Amino acid sequence: TVEVFQSICEEIQVSHEGLHTLCKKRNTSAPAFFDLMEGNETLTELYTCARARQADYLADLIHEVAFDGSRDDTPFTGANHVQRDKLKVESLKWTAAKLKPKKYGEKIDVTSDGEKIAAQPIVINLGSGIDPNATTD
Repeated sequence: TVEVFQSICEEIQVSHEGLHTLCKKRNTSAPAFFDLMEGNETLTELYTCARARQADYLADLIHEVAFDGSRDDTPFTGANHVQRDKLKVESLKWTAAKLKPKKYGEKIDVTSDGEKIAAQPIVINLGSGIDPNATTD
């Protein structure tokens, strides 16, 4: 139903869980979720917005995980926690970059401000004596 769809979108915004898990919690499936969204611009926009907000949530979560040192000094397990946290951070970074590539992606466009750059033809004269600008009769 639309109510279930909306509740899933609300939870997406503040969760690291995937769509399949969130649907399963509500006794529905991801294909049913997408079927309901298909052709409905309002629901599509709601889902798109939820995923964009999830990227921001994941970015915040990265900072929490990265700076939580509460378990680092635990005997025998401190190093394991550090490695686990590294894995969490890398996973969250990857997901945030995929959900919102312009903000969290690795490729940054500093030359064209996102505008398409027109290709310019290059004419190379190799000294063959032929003038590329000459007209033939």
